Amino acid sequence: MLCSVVENSGKREELKEARLEEVATQLAAAKAKLEPFGVEIVTEIREGNPFHEVMDIATVFDISAIAVANDYRKIF
Repeated sequence: MLCSVVENSGKREELKEARLEEVATQLAAAKAKLEPFGVEIVTEIREGNPFHEVMDIATVFDISAIAVANDYRKIF
C-alpha cells in the first residue's frame, strides 16, 4: 500500500488540485519502481488530517507496519 494524504488547510482550490496531481504522479512513479519485485501495490490518495487518514487506511487494509516520509518530494 502506498498512500499520500493532502491536508485540507484552507488553501485555494487550484493549489489543492495541483498538489493532488503532483501526488498522483509521485505515487505512480513509486509504484513503477516497486512492480519489478513482483508485489501487488495499491495506491491511494486521501484528503484530510494525515494522522487520521493513515490510521484509517491501516485499519481498512489491516496494515501493521507503517513507514512515514516527512518530505513529500522524496518518496523514493
